[in-house]
Amino acid sequence: MLRRTVPVLILIIVAVCTVARANISSSTNTLCLQLKHKIDQNSKKFIEREDFSPWVQFVKKPVGKDLEHDKLFKFLNSIYATVYFENNGDITIYKMPMAKPSIYMASLFQGSADCQYNVYIQKTRNNSIGYRQLLKPDGDTSPCWTVSGHLGTVLGHPAYIEYGNISDISDSIFTRITPWQSRGWGQVCSLGVHFTNKLYIAHYFCGTNSSLCRTTRSLAIAVATRFVDYEKSRENESDARRSRSGFYFNTRLPLPSYVDGIKYYKFPLFGYAGDPNAGWDYSIGEQSVVFSIKVDNKGYIGVIGYNGVGWRSGNDILFAIYSRKPALKNKLIPLASIAIYQKPESIKRIDMNVGRNAIDRYRE
Repeated sequence: MLRRTVPVLILIIVAVCTVARANISSSTNTLCLQLKHKIDQNSKKFIEREDFSPWVQFVKKPVGKDLEHDKLFKFLNSIYATVYFENNGDITIYKMPMAKPSIYMASLFQGSADCQYNVYIQKTRNNSIGYRQLLKPDGDTSPCWTVSGHLGTVLGHPAYIEYGNISDISDSIFTRITPWQSRGWGQVCSLGVHFTNKLYIAHYFCGTNSSLCRTTRSLAIAVATRFVDYEKSRENESDARRSRSGFYFNTRLPLPSYVDGIKYYKFPLFGYAGDPNAGWDYSIGEQSVVFSIKVDNKGYIGVIGYNGVGWRSGNDILFAIYSRKPALKNKLIPLASIAIYQKPESIKRIDMNVGRNAIDRYRE
């Protein structure tokens, strides 16, 4: 009788574990699937917002400096004496909504890429012990620059959430979700939404040649469209194959040799100083190209690139026209400049990934 019972018990245990695993998987996968359905049903508003709200909400207010805050720092110092958490003043602590016992995330941002390092703490049911450290959720990739991690809720379910753009110049946004189950982190999933963007002229600045300015403005969207396509086509090329003079518009006139020595091009504002963030909004970053262009049948130097500082790029396109003055040692003279913005016009596609694929796909 015992010999017959043992196999049956094993089958029951396996079945129970399978059902439990299926429940965890279905509950976590459903978050991304339900989120996708919400976007499908509300695509127009989603395009206008360009984010996942109101379905994905972040905890914005950190834990205040009270007794609980001090206890959390004391626990952090006892378990995590590393370079990342030595300076308590740089750490921000957030509390996960709806989780009992309470769960906290201590975050620190470091480096020029603003990389985020998190430690997770749970209050124990036994108050004499106080706290315990939790494992990181699978979806915590120590995000940098265009991506950040948050505690919050997805469709009302508590979760660790990463959100951002795949790259500086991406036409996509994504969220990576690791839900909190009653006893631990669930399975990670991700949702990436790819837009078809529309380019439009946001601002333009002009020198003394108003005719050239008008013609340049009429060319701006076509030039920017070519630039966006060019940047996408060379994303997978090696640095050795990339060329600052590899982008042309209208003509394949060779570039003057002296422009090779110019690393950064100043975006001309012609006296405009109304923007307090002009150092970012109106600076051409490293992702730029120089090309020869004909305007009104005359040859000029064109520069087009994404706004930014050094390697850090924004998503706005800056286009400027210059002439050269041989008498001034070939110095470039600015003539016109245009800021071109990108706005989502429609949803191209939505990608959903679960488990390992949800982590690998967007770690760019």
